[in-house]
Amino acid sequence: MPLPQRYNRILRRHTLHFAAWSPISDPYAVGDYGLLRNGVFQKLGHIRDFGVDFGTEQGHPVAFDFSSTQVSTVRMQADVEVPVFQNVDVAATLTFQFEGDFLALVKSPVVNVEIMRSTQAVARRLDATPGWKHRYRVVWKVYSGAPALIVSSLGRGTKVELAGRASALRKFELGDSMVGVRVTSQHDLKIEGAAGPIALDLFRVRQSGALAAAPLLGGLVDREELEDLVDGSEDWTSDSDDRDEA
Repeated sequence: MPLPQRYNRILRRHTLHFAAWSPISDPYAVGDYGLLRNGVFQKLGHIRDFGVDFGTEQGHPVAFDFSSTQVSTVRMQADVEVPVFQNVDVAATLTFQFEGDFLALVKSPVVNVEIMRSTQAVARRLDATPGWKHRYRVVWKVYSGAPALIVSSLGRGTKVELAGRASALRKFELGDSMVGVRVTSQHDLKIEGAAGPIALDLFRVRQSGALAAAPLLGGLVDREELEDLVDGSEDWTSDSDDRDEA
């Protein structure tokens, strides 16, 4: 399985968010629409292209700390292994040893969240818009790390090695800062100290009046819920929207 597809699937299963791929560098925005192609959200345009506008609001900033599997940690301070880093100006390294055959590590001390207001109103307008396809997904939340560390690799027994002063690595582990921390190991994907999108929340628009519009919580949508056109349910075994749908 290619790295982008594996990375997105792991993030979806464990955090219920879709990966912004490529993370940080690709400029995703609330209101973008597109399809999943080979496990990755592919932006096709913005719903304003269909004449649909909306407002946004900012969520509360949060920290983001995700690893794809069990991790063992080794801290070396002045060439001596220590249980915790001290607030001192000496050389130090922090090593994460991952189990399994895939590594995904995403950390950001601050994640800003932009949210679409009135998703139901947006869904109603899109449902009535000529040319809108109901397999399209719409970005309604964007999570942006400021700054972020993202490391991912295919391969068993992968290590992530960070280097810096002990005081900087101490702050990194406490989730306070990434200043003065650098990744010294080699990986398929490595981003450090940059700001940008790291995760997305998506929805699809149900076709109004269709009883079998979408399975939700294991059953069909109830008749009383047909006014709810926002479908956020997921088929976690599927990585593609390449279906012949209306």
